[in-house]
Amino acid sequence: MGWAWHNLWPFAKTWEGYLVAALSFLLAIFYGQKKLLETYRWCMYELFDRRVENYLLDSFGPEVLTMHGPRRWPIPRSIADISKATGLPEWRVLPSLARLLSLRRTVARDGDNWKAAGRG
Repeated sequence: MGWAWHNLWPFAKTWEGYLVAALSFLLAIFYGQKKLLETYRWCMYELFDRRVENYLLDSFGPEVLTMHGPRRWPIPRSIADISKATGLPEWRVLPSLARLLSLRRTVARDGDNWKAAGRG
């Protein structure tokens, strides 16, 4: 005999069924919010933030030979430059930069401009 919803309905109308439903609902509320936020952050990074981060990581000046070996310094870029290079509007670039900065990823502020940080 196959399993079907009409076999489950009598159990769902008992007090045990209500208890299982209530516990399932509470667990979904408890664990669902964290997963929802993780999914939102992942989507924002994949759709917008990655383009901005990759552009800034590719924006380095020429290699200079220093006393500690060869070194490249990041070039600060304006919001308009980032917007034009990534194809995102400026109102999308600003939140992406704020998210990347709050996550302490490889972005730093340089006055009104932004640059890759921690590399060079």
